[in-house]
Amino acid sequence: MTTALQRARQLQEEIKAREAQLAALTQQPEYIAEQSFIQDVSDVLEMHGRTLREAVLAIDPSLLASAAKAPKAPRKPYTPRKPKDVETFTLKPEPTPKVSPFASFGAAGGSADTLTGAAPIAEHPLEPEPKKAAKPAKKSHPSKNAKRNAERRVEMIREGRWFLYTNPHTGETHEASRQHGDVLQAWAAEFGKVTVESWKRPITPEEAGL
Repeated sequence: MTTALQRARQLQEEIKAREAQLAALTQQPEYIAEQSFIQDVSDVLEMHGRTLREAVLAIDPSLLASAAKAPKAPRKPYTPRKPKDVETFTLKPEPTPKVSPFASFGAAGGSADTLTGAAPIAEHPLEPEPKKAAKPAKKSHPSKNAKRNAERRVEMIREGRWFLYTNPHTGETHEASRQHGDVLQAWAAEFGKVTVESWKRPITPEEAGL
């Protein structure tokens, strides 16, 4: 009876013997020639980007007769399924809601109260509240604006910041602190802002009667 250790040693000896046989086989000229042939074929296939199967089919398709795909069996014609019989059923009637015996008490338009004998109170639709008129926007009083503008004009004349623009082409004059307003803007669009700016001169308090 052999032990496991003895069996392991026997396997190791067999592996060494197999390795020696393999090394001797690889040194034989036949093995070297076949290995070289396989390597050359692999290099050629790789150079042309083909597989071994494609090469064999190109040389002789009969060698790989099994490679040819067998013709597919014709498909059976489509036959629609017969619709199943539709089951008929009837809906159950909805149950009638139970009416409370006190539901008629106090109903609008009903008869007098059976307990007290009082007539039911009639319901009246609520009337919509009248819409409040919108308050008119407050407008500034023209007299206040005129008074404010007059005070501002006097103040700027005394400070030397109120000017008189005279158009030499038409002889028109216009008072302003700067080139604002429709008149001066029209002149600036026609003759230029620099030209219109050269037409101004400050108004003295004596000219304004101050």
